[in-house]
Amino acid sequence: MHCYDAGRQITLETIPYTRHKPLREFLTAVIKHTENKLREAKGYKGRLRGYGLESEIRIWIDDYLASEIEGLEPATKSSLKIELDPSKIDQLIKDSNKVRDMLIIAEIEVQPEDKEEPRPGREKTVAGNIERPQGTPVQLLTDLEPVHQLLEELDDWQLGLLRALAENCWVLEDPTLSGLFPDLLIDSVVDNINELSLQYLGDLLIAVEGSQKIVADDFRDELEYILPRLEEVKPQKPEHPGSVPDLPEEWKNGDCWWV
Repeated sequence: MHCYDAGRQITLETIPYTRHKPLREFLTAVIKHTENKLREAKGYKGRLRGYGLESEIRIWIDDYLASEIEGLEPATKSSLKIELDPSKIDQLIKDSNKVRDMLIIAEIEVQPEDKEEPRPGREKTVAGNIERPQGTPVQLLTDLEPVHQLLEELDDWQLGLLRALAENCWVLEDPTLSGLFPDLLIDSVVDNINELSLQYLGDLLIAVEGSQKIVADDFRDELEYILPRLEEVKPQKPEHPGSVPDLPEEWKNGDCWWV
């Protein structure tokens, strides 16, 4: 090559790209990897070996082939799509606000020098054993005493929730319960009742099925009998322990009733 500035000929050595080893190895690796992806798409088992490619270049090749050839998945999959339920978020916010308000009220009311007092609720009346009414069928009222003991541990809010369920044939939807008890965390109250029922009954008293709260069939008879009489129970033993009122006629017929 002639250099006009120098005024002389300059000889340059050129190497054909086909003789450039790094380039040849790179192109060979690209072709082999592409061939392997095509074999994968067509179901051929054999694979070409003896090449190396950077992971980033492999991903580029895989993504391009996936966009051009049916049956190949891209190496970079789309990110997981997360969907939020606005109604559940609103309910969580409401529950959180209720908890916050209850904690604030409790903090204001509690004085350091005051002794701990029992939680607000009805005055407990322990009445000993409850006897089965005369003429009760053998298969009914088999758990009177444990159900009675459980009810004695519940506060007014918990009893109110059970009474509301009893008045509606033992099944209520969550929105209905929230409307009846706007200041309560319904799920928390149900959990507390069930925690006690596991102690006394060995089973859950209230089942949760979707958006419904359902009282267990096994204990409905006992609740129907005890709940209306709970406030009538006195700490003293009755003068005639054997004089227990007979079953109501509606109960014998199996209808859902409430006194």
